Amino acid sequence: MSFRARLRRRAKALGGSVVFAEGWDDRIAEAARRVTAQRIARVTVLDGKLPTDARIERVAELLWTRARDRVRDEAHAVELARDPLRLAAGLVALGEVSAAVAGAATPTAEVLRAALWAIGPGEGMGTVSSAFYMVLPVVRGMLHDARKTEQRATYNVQRDCVPVPGPRTPSLSSPSQIVP
Repeated sequence: MSFRARLRRRAKALGGSVVFAEGWDDRIAEAARRVTAQRIARVTVLDGKLPTDARIERVAELLWTRARDRVRDEAHAVELARDPLRLAAGLVALGEVSAAVAGAATPTAEVLRAALWAIGPGEGMGTVSSAFYMVLPVVRGMLHDARKTEQRATYNVQRDCVPVPGPRTPSLSSPSQIVP
């Protein structure tokens, strides 16, 4: 079984839900369609600034509570919660969805900032970093169509993708995770 097939099977077994924060991007819209069609998870797709609804009000309250030093007042909290990245992170923090997907159309720094505001680092974690998997199908030494060569793919994990300004020795040995 391929790496991606194993991931899909594990995700489906969880019976969770996922919010795609960048629904305006065609790649994200296609990914959401695939997750729905394969019944991997319940899907919510956010597309641009959103009108105020009950979810936004709950996320605004969360942001107002967690980030008072960066949120001017309750109206500003609602404005921030209407941003798809912050709304997605807030829905994860509130337990309304299992996971959020973002970063295809938005810089990593903005995605992490939204997650840190709404969710924060896991307890006891001080350094926040990131990782991603690259699946590189190889056919006779050349990259090729992944759908045809999944079994022959090579895998690469990239860690510490975000720079840590002025790292100290302890922070280099203790990568963090963001946990709701």
